[in-house]
Parts: sequence; C-alpha cells; structure tokens
Amino acid sequence: MAAADERLVELHAEAREDEDRSATLACLKALSVITSVTGAEDGRWLKVCRTLAREEPDNPSSWITLGQAEEGHHRFAAAGRAYLNALELSQDKRTDQLLKDALDRIAKAMADSEPSP
Repeated sequence: MAAADERLVELHAEAREDEDRSATLACLKALSVITSVTGAEDGRWLKVCRTLAREEPDNPSSWITLGQAEEGHHRFAAAGRAYLNALELSQDKRTDQLLKDALDRIAKAMADSEPSP
C-alpha cells in the first residue's frame, strides 16, 4: 500500500472515531481516486468503492464509481446493479444517458461472456 493510501486510511479511521461524517466521506472519496490507480488489480479500489456506496447511498456518484470498479473486475451483474442505483438517484439528463450507455455496455459484456449453445 502506498504511503498516501496508508495515511488516508488512518485519517478515515480518525474521522470515524470523531464521528466527522464530512471528513469520513472526503477520505473515502480520495481513497477511491487513489486506489483506482494504485489498487485496482488487488481489489482495494473495489473495497473502497463498496464502502463509499454503503456510507453515501443517496449520492449517484458513489454508485457510479462502484459500478466502474465492479465493471473493472468483470463483475457485470454487480456493476449493472450499481449503475441502476445511480440512475434511480440521478437528476441530470446527461448523466442519465451515460448511465444508460453503461448499462447497454454491461448487457453486451454479459451476453458476450455467456457460453454459446
């Protein structure tokens, strides 16, 4: 784990202890960005994104980020659920269209991964 990751994990724990929701979420968001680059392969990004969606369930961005992480791990059904959650919460037409495009991409990936009869 990189030094920045470690420090953000420490700050996140301190913010949770202090019940500072704003700082807790800020740390999670920063961790999701950093781990998308440094920890995507080993599952850290996915874990951080799941935590962020769980702690900020009314924010479509949390679900979009989780969908991206799930999709990156080829967990297409889970990615689709995350994108659907984001679509339900979204209030932006452009974002809605991007989410619909993502759902189409997920459906195609799922169809392509099924064995041929």
